[in-house]
Amino acid sequence: MSNLYFKKLYEFSKSTQVRLPEDRIHPFSRVETRGFFKKDIGEFNGTYDLITIVTLAFKDCTSLTTVNLSKSLKLTSIGSLAFKGCTSLTTVNLSGCKSLTSIGNLAFSECKSLTTVNLSECAKLKSIGDGAFALLGKLKIDLSGCKELTNIGDLAFTNCTSLDKVDLSVCESLKSIGKMAFKGCTNLTTVNLSGCAKLQSIGKMAFSECKSLTTVNLYECAELKSIGDGAFALLGKLKIDLSGCNSLTSIGEGAFTNCTSLDKVDLSVCASLKSIGKMAFKGCTSLTTVNLSGCKSLTSIGEGAFKGCTSLTTVNLSGCAKLESIEEGAFSGCDKLNVLFR
Repeated sequence: MSNLYFKKLYEFSKSTQVRLPEDRIHPFSRVETRGFFKKDIGEFNGTYDLITIVTLAFKDCTSLTTVNLSKSLKLTSIGSLAFKGCTSLTTVNLSGCKSLTSIGNLAFSECKSLTTVNLSECAKLKSIGDGAFALLGKLKIDLSGCKELTNIGDLAFTNCTSLDKVDLSVCESLKSIGKMAFKGCTNLTTVNLSGCAKLQSIGKMAFSECKSLTTVNLYECAELKSIGDGAFALLGKLKIDLSGCNSLTSIGEGAFTNCTSLDKVDLSVCASLKSIGKMAFKGCTSLTTVNLSGCKSLTSIGEGAFKGCTSLTTVNLSGCAKLESIEEGAFSGCDKLNVLFR
């Protein structure tokens, strides 16, 4: 490799404003190695030939304010911890990254000043890694252009307290939303999953403590199999329609506990539903009707599953031929309840 190449590497490593060279002579297709850039780098501009930004590339570059990758049409991946701890970073422009397929674990976590990430043209993005945008209190992000997204990792957007809506309706290939993926997003009001026909799992505590969340649209999620423990726990404003989830097999422990605005639960199409976990609907004080009439595979209703649902008047179990156990306190405190077994 030529001396000119290493000379340019040295020059870039000492610069506070980095623009990779536009000429195609030099092989700057990778930005790699922790410490490659000085900590006081202020701006990074990627070019057409940039293919990957690897693990730790800009970690703790606390003076970095702007990352512009709008010209990086060949960029396929942003590695784990690539920008973690860039506390002055406010804007990341990925609008031209039409080849981007993955954003790694913790890639932008702890970038506490980050307000905007433009993913509008990232149609090939398949995975957002664990904790990729965790703890970003100022972040708003639009995922509506990410048509090939298949996985949102554990803790991906946890405690993004300015995030107010999530539209995944175009994500026809989305299969999983990880554990605590949106936990603690306290300003989140709407989650649109209406086009997620291949969604199979919503992880433990995925949306727990999203206290402003009123609407989650699941009506086309026909392949949804599991709703994890505490997935929608403590959402006092939430109303949710599960009537289209005809592949649902399990509702986890505390999945909807204390969803005090939830007024009805219709699971009559859920012929594969096998279990309703402990305290799954505990404390849903506005819940009046539960329809389990088509749940022919249901074998158990967990301990305290509907405990404290003080408005509950009707539970239809008429089609539950395989029901073996209704655990202790499953309907405790439901003083108005009438259970239909036939």
